[in-house]
Formats: sequence, structure tokens, C-alpha cells
Amino acid sequence: MYLRQFRNLRLVNLAGNPFCKEHDYRSYVLSHIKDLTYLDYRRVVNADVSLAMEQHQVRVRVCVCVCACVIGRLRTGLCTRVGAGAVKR
Repeated sequence: MYLRQFRNLRLVNLAGNPFCKEHDYRSYVLSHIKDLTYLDYRRVVNADVSLAMEQHQVRVRVCVCVCACVIGRLRTGLCTRVGAGAVKR
């Protein structure tokens, strides 16, 4: 998520963004930007962040594992590029 790079980000308003139509967008945002104080004009409470982390923890782990695997394959020369056209050796 692009906004993660802003480490001092405390307030985000996504109202009107098409992403808000997703059924779990709020928990998704809270699981990726853990230090928010306000999201969409509503105060964020620790219980919401904890629940969001539990809901999205599996996806985050899978993403990290896939990224680590791809990086490892690139480093060892088992793969020459990433993506649909990856070339295995």
C-alpha cells in the first residue's frame, strides 16, 4: 500500500474514493497503516487495529513469503526476471 511509506501519517480521509466500496477496506487500511489516529473522520481505536491485523495477517504473511521466494530465486539465478514471463533456468 502506497501510504505506508509516510511514517508520520495519522489522519486519512478516503471518503469518495472507489476503494471505500470494498466491504473490508477499513480493516485493510488499518492493518497496513497501524499508527492512524483517524480514518474517514472517525477515531481509530486499538481494538479495531487488532481485529484488522488478525483479519489480514494471513494475506500479509503470504505476500511476504512470495516476495522472499522471488527475491531468493533472482539472487540464486534460478529465475532471470519476475512476472508472467519469468524465465526459469
